[in-house]
Amino acid sequence: MKRNDISLFIMGLFYAAIGIIFLTVKAENIIKFIYILLGIIVIFFNALVLFDSITRIKKDKRYLIVAALSIIQIIIGILLIVTESKVLLIVTGSILLVLPLLEILSAKDKKEQFKLEITKISLGVILIILGVTNLASLVFTILGVISLVFGIIYLVMALLLSILKDEIDRNNDDDTVIYTVKK
Repeated sequence: MKRNDISLFIMGLFYAAIGIIFLTVKAENIIKFIYILLGIIVIFFNALVLFDSITRIKKDKRYLIVAALSIIQIIIGILLIVTESKVLLIVTGSILLVLPLLEILSAKDKKEQFKLEITKISLGVILIILGVTNLASLVFTILGVISLVFGIIYLVMALLLSILKDEIDRNNDDDTVIYTVKK
């Protein structure tokens, strides 16, 4: 297998594995994993903001508010890891939705600020949707089937590409004439 074949093969295995996990693991366990993952993400990003705001507090006292909000969000991230509460998801999602929108509204270059905040906004929307719906099992089943189908497609593509390359190499070997020079 060549490099492209291997990357297609690995992608196929990855998608197939995700599909199998989504189809076989209970939705509650996947949601527990998502809670932990989201908690880690919330803590990480807000720790970065907290450290940045602490360095700027001496120059501008307005960063005290940013630092305080970051601490609150870090606590919420810890609670996401420790507890499983739909209310907490909705609250965290709302915070992750409202704060970036406020940042965008107060920014001079709104388009650039939007690009910076789109990840937080998306995460906020996802958290709110997970908090207010009970469709997790259906969503994970659909995602599992789609992922498994993509995995199978990638594996077949890797196999076909490998076979085609081998056939092309064999045809090129038959047409090649090797000349040797005697001295």
